[in-house]
Amino acid sequence: MDAGAWTAVASVAVALIAAASAKASQRAAANASTKNMETTSRTKIEEEAYSRAENFLTGTITRQDAEIAELRTEVDGLRADVRKLRRETATKDSQILALSAALAAHGET
Repeated sequence: MDAGAWTAVASVAVALIAAASAKASQRAAANASTKNMETTSRTKIEEEAYSRAENFLTGTITRQDAEIAELRTEVDGLRADVRKLRRETATKDSQILALSAALAAHGET
């Protein structure tokens, strides 16, 4: 073969190598792009899930705080009722004792 033929063969070989390299680079870039989109998508999904969970928990805590406040108010009212009933019971007990003493003084039991 003469030098021109070798040059042509070398040029074709270089062109084939360049084409294969370009194809490999394209595949690598496509894979990287897909991987990046998957990672971005996964990150976005995880951020949205975290946000939903955070909102749910915040709402739950707020609702429970309101329920606790209502229960505390109710308990305070019930405690006041108990104190009132204890006073009334003490008054009734003292009235019963006074009536019993009056009856005993008159000789009736």
